[in-house]
Amino acid sequence: MLRTIIRKIESFRHGIYCRKSKEVLERVGITKNFANRDSSALPPKYDDLHTLYALVKETRPKLILEYGSGVSTITMAHALMENARQGWEGKILSIESDSKWANHTMAGVPSALKPFIDMQVHTPELRLFAAVAFGQKEFKRGVWFRDQKRPATIPMMCIVYPALLDIAPDMVYLDGPDPRHVRGYSDCRTGETNRAIVADMLFQEQKLRPGFVLAVDGRNTNCAFLHNNLTARYSAEKREAQKFTIFKKLS
Repeated sequence: MLRTIIRKIESFRHGIYCRKSKEVLERVGITKNFANRDSSALPPKYDDLHTLYALVKETRPKLILEYGSGVSTITMAHALMENARQGWEGKILSIESDSKWANHTMAGVPSALKPFIDMQVHTPELRLFAAVAFGQKEFKRGVWFRDQKRPATIPMMCIVYPALLDIAPDMVYLDGPDPRHVRGYSDCRTGETNRAIVADMLFQEQKLRPGFVLAVDGRNTNCAFLHNNLTARYSAEKREAQKFTIFKKLS
């Protein structure tokens, strides 16, 4: 009963946040840039977009690595443009696995925002990892750390983008790739296509500065994989109603 009441309260608060998010994005002139988006694209999630806009404004990243493009690309590019006017230069490296969708995204980007976007198409590779099994780490006050010196591991199939393993982004937004664009990644029992676990951050981690931000839209399995296998200290904020998780590197 209490859990049901809490969920209703969270849902009510989230509804208010969504409305306020849309108002903010309209006020700063972002939503007008969505007019030319592809008709097959999902409708904008203003709560997610406002969160991304606020993160870019707050952290002033020089390089954002984005997996999966769309209105999020436009929103973050607009925030980078505002930052640039204040002397904080930045760029988005947006990764797609499908050239058609990459072209659709860039076709809807206003000319003023295109200098802030580097759209690239890459094909991911399958990799088998000896990954720390889920449940081998614990959250304590929103900060995670590996709680066993030699935690149990299990084999996990993930994907990596070889061209991205040596870069050091200041912010990552994980909302891709589309499962249909990852060849060979499927459930061995049912044959159904699953959302691939992106493991690039495991290779990039040693280059990431304190203050690095990772924002994940849904993708709970990918969140759990990173939570269990990243080795530095991070804080985590999981927004249940929004289905959005924000990780920040502490050291």
